[in-house]
Amino acid sequence: MAFRSAARSSMRSFLASSNSCASFFASLSLSSSLSLSSSSSSLFSTSNNSSSWVSSVDVDPSAQWAVIGGGIEYHGSSSSSSNKSKQISKHHDNGFISLMNLPTRTLSTFSTTRESINDVAFHPTQDRIVSVGNNNIVSFWNQLDVSGGRVGRSWSTSPSSYSIAIDPKSDMMAISGIGSYVDCFSNVGTKLSSLSIDMK
Repeated sequence: MAFRSAARSSMRSFLASSNSCASFFASLSLSSSLSLSSSSSSLFSTSNNSSSWVSSVDVDPSAQWAVIGGGIEYHGSSSSSSNKSKQISKHHDNGFISLMNLPTRTLSTFSTTRESINDVAFHPTQDRIVSVGNNNIVSFWNQLDVSGGRVGRSWSTSPSSYSIAIDPKSDMMAISGIGSYVDCFSNVGTKLSSLSIDMK
């Protein structure tokens, strides 16, 4: 909605103030001067058996903080019990959510998640971050420190959600994903209704 449009505009302005978008994203590499702890560094590095990606970014009203969400895919192999020389490929997905201070380009706090994060948003009035992913959980986080884990959750009708929209005037929040349903929430986590969008 209007708030998120303004936030994304702030993000575009921030990127435009850098030498280039490429240099900004290059600053996320481990060889940069970003302040990363040894544990948080692993989120943005890739190894032979894992890969990660950023799926969504939102900026708070002060344009000082960005919340970043994404996924981590782990690849591996194991030996079959019947034939130890035969390798069975397997993989699983997880996700992450992290806070970044934009003026200093510092990743401050992070948390890993069981689900791959598809969308994130600063709630404009409730001092919370909202995230959705490839399950039916709507998660709420402390907007100052996500490392403590979720501070609340609710459930969506869709088994996998992709989009969050929040109206700052009414606190109404709409979440949609796979299927034809759009869930409407009031405040933080109270589901009011589910609307079925029939495209016929």
